[in-house]
Amino acid sequence: MKKISFPNEMSGVMLLQRFPGKERLGRAEFKKMFSEGNRCGNGILTIYFLKHETRKAGFVVRRAVRPVVRRNRLKRLLREIYRRNKVNVPEDFAVVVVAGEKASELSFGEIEKSFLKLLKRAGAA
Repeated sequence: MKKISFPNEMSGVMLLQRFPGKERLGRAEFKKMFSEGNRCGNGILTIYFLKHETRKAGFVVRRAVRPVVRRNRLKRLLREIYRRNKVNVPEDFAVVVVAGEKASELSFGEIEKSFLKLLKRAGAA
């Protein structure tokens, strides 16, 4: 397979838009977010947020979203929405995005709009 090289300025943009493992919340951090974090929601999504040493994120889709294929797709959409909009999340902020049944019926744009509104309400954006 041939390796594609990007100009220096382009590679910086590409790296910024990734969602690396170091930005993902671990099990203990999830528990801390749910027990100590602040929460705000709008019927579609609920976000838990807390000051953290680095920017981190986690995603949860309620089991009420059936079948599992739909739940996994929604989780992928949430990761993509975060990846595209992580520049709006401060560097010292950890966030957990929880999606319910309503979110599985909405389009990508509607879920993204909901996420951005919640970030503003949380004081992150």
